[in-house]
Amino acid sequence: MSEAQRMVHRLFEARAAASPDAPAVLGDGMPVNYAELDARADAVARSLRSMLREPGRGDGPPAPHTPGDEPVIAVRLPRGAGLVTALLAAAKSGAAYLPLDPGLPPERTRALLESAGARLVISDRRRLPDAGSTDVLGTLPLLDLSDDAHATPPAAGDGPAAHHDDYPGRLAYLIHTSGSTGRPKPVAVEHRSLANHAQAVRACFGLTETDRVLQFTNPGFDVLGEEVFPTLAAGGAVVVLDDTTVAPDALAEFIRDHRVTVANLPTPYWAQWCTELDRAPRDLPPTLRLLVIGSDTARTHHLAAWRRHSAVPVINAYGLTETTITATTAFYPPDAPLPDCSTLPIGTPLDGVDAHVLGPAMEPCPPGTTGELFIGGQAVARGYPGRPGLTAQRFVPDPFAARPGARLYRTGDLARRTQDGSIEFLGRDDHQVKIRGHRVEPAETEAVLAGEPGVRECAVVPHRSPSGDVRLIAYVVGEADPRRLREAAARTLPDYAVPAAYVTLPALPVTPQGKLDRAALPAPRDVRDGERPYARPEGPDEERLAALWGEVLGVDRVGRTDDFFALGGDSLHMTRILGRLTQTHGTRITAREFMAARTVRDLAARLGGSASGPAAARRCAAPADAVSHGEQRLWFLAQLKESATTAYNVPSALRLRGDLDVAALEQAVRDVVGRHERLRTTFHFRSGRLVAEIADDVPPLALQVIDLGASGDGESAALKHAEEFARRPFDLTCAPLLRAALIGTAPGEHLLVLVTHHIVSDGVSSDLLDRELALAYAHRTGQGPAPATANPHGYREFIRAQRELAASPDVDALVGRVVDRLRGAPTTLALPTDHPRPRSMSYRGDQVTRATPAGLRDAVARLAAQEGTTPYSVVLTALGSVLRDLCGQDELLIGSPTAGRADPAHEDVIGFFVNTVVLRLDFRGTNGFRDALLRTHSQVLDAIEDEYAPFDRLVPHLVTERGLAVPPLVQVALAYQGPRRPEARLAGIEAAPVPLHNGGAKFDLTLEVEEVDGEMVTTAEYSTDLFRRDTVRNLLDSWVAVLAAAVIDYDGA
Repeated sequence: MSEAQRMVHRLFEARAAASPDAPAVLGDGMPVNYAELDARADAVARSLRSMLREPGRGDGPPAPHTPGDEPVIAVRLPRGAGLVTALLAAAKSGAAYLPLDPGLPPERTRALLESAGARLVISDRRRLPDAGSTDVLGTLPLLDLSDDAHATPPAAGDGPAAHHDDYPGRLAYLIHTSGSTGRPKPVAVEHRSLANHAQAVRACFGLTETDRVLQFTNPGFDVLGEEVFPTLAAGGAVVVLDDTTVAPDALAEFIRDHRVTVANLPTPYWAQWCTELDRAPRDLPPTLRLLVIGSDTARTHHLAAWRRHSAVPVINAYGLTETTITATTAFYPPDAPLPDCSTLPIGTPLDGVDAHVLGPAMEPCPPGTTGELFIGGQAVARGYPGRPGLTAQRFVPDPFAARPGARLYRTGDLARRTQDGSIEFLGRDDHQVKIRGHRVEPAETEAVLAGEPGVRECAVVPHRSPSGDVRLIAYVVGEADPRRLREAAARTLPDYAVPAAYVTLPALPVTPQGKLDRAALPAPRDVRDGERPYARPEGPDEERLAALWGEVLGVDRVGRTDDFFALGGDSLHMTRILGRLTQTHGTRITAREFMAARTVRDLAARLGGSASGPAAARRCAAPADAVSHGEQRLWFLAQLKESATTAYNVPSALRLRGDLDVAALEQAVRDVVGRHERLRTTFHFRSGRLVAEIADDVPPLALQVIDLGASGDGESAALKHAEEFARRPFDLTCAPLLRAALIGTAPGEHLLVLVTHHIVSDGVSSDLLDRELALAYAHRTGQGPAPATANPHGYREFIRAQRELAASPDVDALVGRVVDRLRGAPTTLALPTDHPRPRSMSYRGDQVTRATPAGLRDAVARLAAQEGTTPYSVVLTALGSVLRDLCGQDELLIGSPTAGRADPAHEDVIGFFVNTVVLRLDFRGTNGFRDALLRTHSQVLDAIEDEYAPFDRLVPHLVTERGLAVPPLVQVALAYQGPRRPEARLAGIEAAPVPLHNGGAKFDLTLEVEEVDGEMVTTAEYSTDLFRRDTVRNLLDSWVAVLAAAVIDYDGA
C-alpha cells in the first residue's frame, strides 16, 4: 500500500477525480456529488488551517507526527453532508477530529473537549441552535458551517487544502471510552489504522461504486467512520438517515425509498427488528443486499428470526475503539447452517488485523479453550494520550509479530476458537459492560455519584434483565435523594451510563478481604420497581397517604419512599389523588407541588401534617332541571345534524360464553338505570333555556334479543348488527339514553351490546356501567349481594359546583390565565388532508388501531421518570413533533380530555364529567426531544392546574371567526389511558371485550392511547371527510417512530 493509500482523504480524492459527478452523500436535502464534496472539504480545510496557524509556523499546521503537537478539532454536528465534509476537511488540514454527539449534556461535552485538548469546534448554527453556546463550548473558537465564507472556492495562488506531509503515523481522530478511574479516556487512532480499516472493510463488505450505504450511527460513535470512509473509498454513496426514522418499520421504508444496499446497525436494534418481524411480518426492502451488525453480543435465535423473513446475508462485526472500529467479522449467508451455540461467533480478522486467544502466560489457547482476546496488526490504536501507564498496561508487545515495536491490545474480552478457526465471544473479563452498543465503565458512573452531597459510599453494577437488556443499578449508602442523584448523573454522563435504578442501603456488603461483595447486593427483583427497598410509612399521615395511593393505583403495598410514577401512576391518577387531598386537607395541592414531592414521605411533609383533617362538607345538589356545561355543549352539537349525535354515541360490546340467564340480565340493566339519575334524564329546550328532566320511575327498557345462531354466519352477522345498533341516533328527549341488545351467535354464545349517549356518560362511566351490570347480574342470579347504595344526586352536586365556580370572581381569573397562556398561538392546524374540507362537518369517521412495539411502553415510562415528567407528556411531545412536521407550524394547540372527577364523591357516578383542556405546544428554539419534552410537560402541569376552565368560555376570547367547517380551537385531541381496571365479568359467564366504533369523529383526528397487557395500543379516530385510512395509518407509524427515536435512541443511544 502506497503512502497516499494509507490516508483516507487521499482514497476519497482519487475517487473524486475518477468520478466527479457520482453521488457521494444522499438523503440530506440536495444530493452532493464527489466533486462538490471535495470542493467543500477543501474550503473548510483552508479555514481550519487559517484558524489553527500559529505565528512563525508557515503555511501548515504543526509537525504532524509528534504526539502532543497534532491539533485536535471537535466535530459537533448532526448526521448529514456537513458531518462528512468536516471529517474529510480535518484530514485534509492535517488535524485530527474529535466526533461529539450533539445530544450530550453540556458538562459532558466540555469535559470531552478539555480531555482531548481540542483547539476549535466545527458546528452549524442552522442545524444546532446552541452551536456557539459558551455553556457547551466554553471559550473555544467555532467554525460555523452555516457561514458561507467557509464554502468559498480557492483563490488564485492558494495552496492545496491537504497538508503536504501525508505521514500515516499522523493522528486521524480521538474518541472517548469509559474510564475505570471515573474519567472518560480518549483513544488516539492514527491514519495508517483508519486507512487500513477503510480498505479492509471495503473488501470485506464487497463495496463498489453502485452501493448506497446507510449512515445510521450516532455522530459521536466510532462506527461513523466505518459508514463513511470505506464507502467513499469504494466510490459509493453515503445515505444519511433522517432524525425521525428510527423504528424498524420506518427504517425499512427509508431503506426502500432511498434504495440503500448496505446497512450497519447496532446489534440491539437489529434484535428488536427481528422480534418485531416475528410479531408482524413485513416485506423487507429489495435493494438491501447486506446487513452488518455490531457493538454488542448477537444471539443465534435472532439470526434464525431474521432468516424467516429475509434472505439478506448478515455480517457480525466485533471491535473496540482501541482496535479501530472493527477487528473481526463473521459472514452468515442465508443458506448456511445456524451456529450450534447461543451467541453468534465473531469470525476472523479483517485484512491487516491479527487476533489471538491467549492464556495467562500469553500462550495461545487451543480450540475450545477459553482465554483473553488480543488484537494486533494495523488495527491497534496509538494509545491513551497523556496516560502512559494505562497505555503500557493495555497495549503490550506483540510476541508473534515480525515487525519491531508491534503491539497487541488486550481487550479484556473472553473468547475461544472454534474448530474451523472462528472466534466465539464469551463476555467481559472485567466489570466493563456494553449498554446499547456503548462500552461503559461503571466506575466512571460511581465517581460521579460519589461526588454528590449525602453519598458516603456507592457501587454501580450492571444487571441483565430477562429480556436481555443491560442496565446499571446504583447502590448508595447515605442520605442522598435518588432523584437528585439521577439528575446529577444525567447532567454529566451520557444517558446510557446513567443508572436506571437507585437502591439505598445501610452499608455495602464486603467480602472477608474487604472488597465489595457483588453477589450479596440485593437483586433488582428484590427492589420495588428497581428503585429502592420497601420502606414502611411512618406516622398516621404517611399511612393514610400510602393507603390512598394504593387504592387509586391498585397497588397492594406502598412504601414511604416509593415514587408515585414508578408505581404506575399517571396524570389521571394524580388528578384523583389531588381531589382526595383537597377534600381531606382543606388546602389545594397543585400538580407542580405533587410532581416535586412524588413520594409519600415528601408529600406528607409538604402537607404539613394535616392530611388527616376532617372531610369537607358535601355540596348541596343543584335543582333537578339543571344541566352542566358539557351537557349544554353536546346538546347544541346534536341540533346541528343527526350525524353529530351519532358521533357522541358511546358503545361497548362483550362476547359472552356460558349459560346466560337472559331475564336476569335484562333486569340487571334496569337496576343500573334505576341507580343513576343521568341514565333516566332527558333534555328539552324550554323558555329559552335547556333543561333536564329526571324520571322518578325506571323507564321501560327492553333488552333487544336477536338470535342469529341458525343463520350459519352468526359471528359476522352479529358484528354487523352490533355496528348498526351502535350507530343508531338517540332522541335526547326520550329516556333512557341507554339501550342494550343481546345477539345470539351460537348455542351458549352471545354478543352483548350497550350504547349510551355521551351527554349522560363518559369513559369512566362506561367502566362503571360494566362493573355495576356485573354486580346487579350476580345479585339477580343469586350469586352475589345487592350492590351498595349509589350517591343519588351525585351528578347534580357536580353541576352545583360548576355553577358556584361560574358565579364566583375566581372563574374570570381562571379563564384569564388560560387565555393568556394560549393567546397568539394559531387556532387552526394546517393539516394536509386527502379531501377538500367540506363547508360543514359531517361528523362521520372511522378508526385505525395500532399496537406499539414490545417494550415501548416501559421505555416511555423510564424516559418520563428520568426527566421528571409523565408518560402522557412523552406521548404528547411525540405527537406534537409529528404534527409540527406535517403542518409546518412550530406552535400547535392540541386538546385533551380530563376526567373532571376530582371530588371523590363523583368517582362512582355515571354522567358526563369530562372537560377539554387546551395544550399549547411550542417547538420554537427547542434543541431535541428532551428540550421539547420539558417545555411540553410544563404546559401539561399548567393545564392540570386550570382544568376546570370551561372550554366554551375560552373559545370567544381566542377564535375570531367561527364556522361549521372546522372544530373551534382544537382540531386534534389526545387521550391517554393508564392501565384500565380489569374487565367486569358476569357471574358464571366467560366475557371478552369486542371493539366497536360508532362511525363518527368528534375532531379531525383523535388519538387514544391505552395500556393493554403492559403495552401501549393506540386508536386513531379520524374524519372520513378529510382523510383516507392509509394516511392515518402512516401518521400513526410516524408517531411510533418519533417515540422510538426518543426512548431507544435517546440522547445518542
